[in-house]
Amino acid sequence: MQRKIFKTILAFCAVLWTGLMPLSSHAAELSDYVVVESSGGGIEIRDYPSLVIAEVTVPGKRGEAAGAAFRKLAGFIFGGNETKTSIKMTAPVVQTPQADGQWVVNFMMPSKFNKDNLPRPNNAEIRIRETEPVRTISLRFNGRAGAKSLAKRRKQILDYAAKAELETLGVPYYAFYDAPMVPGPFRRNEVHIRLKPQTPDKAVSAVIK
Repeated sequence: MQRKIFKTILAFCAVLWTGLMPLSSHAAELSDYVVVESSGGGIEIRDYPSLVIAEVTVPGKRGEAAGAAFRKLAGFIFGGNETKTSIKMTAPVVQTPQADGQWVVNFMMPSKFNKDNLPRPNNAEIRIRETEPVRTISLRFNGRAGAKSLAKRRKQILDYAAKAELETLGVPYYAFYDAPMVPGPFRRNEVHIRLKPQTPDKAVSAVIK
């Protein structure tokens, strides 16, 4: 019975947070990056620093998987950890498709935390790791990020990479900054793909040639 009550409370908290996100996302800590080059049309070459993230892998279609992953990760930051610490929400929430049909979803941890001082999650499915610095092709856009919209942006960044002769790593992944009820014109979404490491001069010259 207590476990059922806890799950109900957790679900309510997740809904409450989602409802408040249109107000809080502008004040939330955002992932930092440096724009190396901008091509217009929303496409940018970005450098991201190392980040500490909490991530979980979930099966299913993107919408269902994202909801399931959010509940697990929200449980962790709402106090489901070894010290019952409440961890502030950051933005964006990142979703990466996997070859086996699963999704990896992650929350960036606030910058005051590192791998040593971040409380361990109670849920063993949640992994805490520190990412490597990466360079990406990134495309920011507004609106509802449905399957067709995301596919259109995926093609844009892959076409851009091919035209600029930039070597990519992995698959395109998605970043979302707003709660579902935020009107489309005010929503911030992004599609990214990692670039293979290059010397800075070579990478920039490939972009602007």
